[in-house]
Amino acid sequence: MKDNGHEDNHDFEELRRLLMGSELQQIEQLRERLESPESFSSEVGEILPQAMLKSSQHGAELSEAMVPTVEEIVRLSIKKDINKFADALFPVIGPAIRKAIKETIRQMLQSLNRTLEQSLSWQGFKWRLESFRTGIPFAQIALLHGLVYQVEQVFLIHRETGLLLTHLGRDDVNNQNPDLVSSMLSAINDFVGDSFEVEANRTLDSIEVGEISIWIEPGPDAILAVAIRGEAPNSLRTTMQQTLEQVQTELGEVLAGFMGDTLPFEDRQDLLDECMQAQYQSGSKGISARIILTILLLLLLPIYWVASELQRSWQQQEYVDRLGALPGYVITGAMERDGVLVVHGLRDPLSSLPDSIGEQSLLTGEVEHRFEPYQSLLPEFVEQRARKILAPPEGVVLKFERGHLVIEGVADLSWRERLNATLPQIAGIESVDDSTLKTRFTTAMLKPPSGVSITLEDGLVYVEGAADQDWINSLAMVRQQYSEISAIDTRALVNLTEVALVSKIAELEKQVVFFDVATSFDFDSIDAPKLSALAKNIIDLANKLSRNVLIGVRGYSDSVGSFEDNVFLSVERADYVVQALFNAGIDPRYIAIKGLESPVKAETSETEKRFNRRVGFEVIVE
Repeated sequence: MKDNGHEDNHDFEELRRLLMGSELQQIEQLRERLESPESFSSEVGEILPQAMLKSSQHGAELSEAMVPTVEEIVRLSIKKDINKFADALFPVIGPAIRKAIKETIRQMLQSLNRTLEQSLSWQGFKWRLESFRTGIPFAQIALLHGLVYQVEQVFLIHRETGLLLTHLGRDDVNNQNPDLVSSMLSAINDFVGDSFEVEANRTLDSIEVGEISIWIEPGPDAILAVAIRGEAPNSLRTTMQQTLEQVQTELGEVLAGFMGDTLPFEDRQDLLDECMQAQYQSGSKGISARIILTILLLLLLPIYWVASELQRSWQQQEYVDRLGALPGYVITGAMERDGVLVVHGLRDPLSSLPDSIGEQSLLTGEVEHRFEPYQSLLPEFVEQRARKILAPPEGVVLKFERGHLVIEGVADLSWRERLNATLPQIAGIESVDDSTLKTRFTTAMLKPPSGVSITLEDGLVYVEGAADQDWINSLAMVRQQYSEISAIDTRALVNLTEVALVSKIAELEKQVVFFDVATSFDFDSIDAPKLSALAKNIIDLANKLSRNVLIGVRGYSDSVGSFEDNVFLSVERADYVVQALFNAGIDPRYIAIKGLESPVKAETSETEKRFNRRVGFEVIVE
């Protein structure tokens, strides 16, 4: 039975396929298109614009149905990013708002002017009755009855060619190039005719450009255009038509045969005089005292505000000028911020505070000072700064004039040392004269070496002990530097430099250089370093003592040979030693060579002969 059922189903499916094969295939394709979002949305997108267009032609049901959705989309867009929404609407909203505001203000001012002028006059009373009778607002009635207009220019243009035939303009109006204006009018008229479905014989009636209106009236052969400032009545149209008729009557033949020559029209500007109309409102004007007072208050309020701002600005400027005139101030800028006058600049810490400036200048409001410290180079500040930094003790006087500081009086050594270290740090001091400044003397100021004692009694300084020449020389300056010292007694003072000089001379004079034979010159046999060191010490010590010194190098010889030969030989031996001293760096100015001065007695032994073959030293100090 199961096999039979299966076969029956199979047969049924086969029969359905034979009977509905193509329809089943179409149904399957339709099912796939409906279940596929991409293909379905693409097809809907193609037919949706046409469907919306046809729906709008049959009625507003679709628009009404979409309003909530569009409102919700706009609301979500604003909530998500209001700046993007504002940027998208900016090119449209901005010009529309400005145009609406401009037109509203223009109409409001016109209405207000006419209302104020005629509010309490007899004419205004009649206009109020008319307003009550017709239901039109009084301001609109006043504006309609008080229209003012003026025709500023009249153009007569050849209709076929667009050339300017003649032109008439007011003297008090800035008339631009009339030919250019006529060409532009013809071009605009042709543009409108070509761009829109306009009848061939129809032309523009008027053009509005700000406060200027251009009315255009066509004729058979010419076009008349007038430039109007203000609101002109329709009667002007009639005048323009009559003027064209007169032009056609008097110049019809010339217009019909016009070939570009405008000379016949230049002297016929009189034909355009009727169009140069102007209408001015006249009549009594009655304005109540309340309106006058209101107008005065409206005028006085901005004047009062401007005057208050000018006064406050003047007070602030006066304050800044007074502050900048104070010594020690440099004003670099001043600006008002949140009602507070903020002053920037430089201020010397020694300058006075600016508290009293506000009272002198009657400045109202808060002032904030933002000053950076600096050092002013004005003389009074330099002197004040020098007195504060140096803090001169009693008995010291500071005088400052044009960058020159003079110091007089008597001070301790410690203050004088601090003076020398501090002066270079004070800006504005170019030179210092302390020649008359004396230093108060104390024995410790002499800084005596070990073993030297100093006593001061009644201006006399007693010095005992031993010291070298350098320290003794410093004593000579003490008497000139310290007024308390009248004399210095150094009789009990031993000069260690003189003692050293005597010792070194004695040591050098003990030095002997021996020679074996006449020709045994060997520099290595001489203790040149020792001899040169002794000679140099003697020369240095003598110079410290300011004494002249001469080191004599004397040569000797034994008795062998003639006296003349022995003299020559002795000089040669002395020169040999001197050359060794020169090579060691001894200055030749301090060396003198000496030889034998008398014959030598015959020696009794070889030891005596060897002793005579020598070089010795003699030091002369003056």
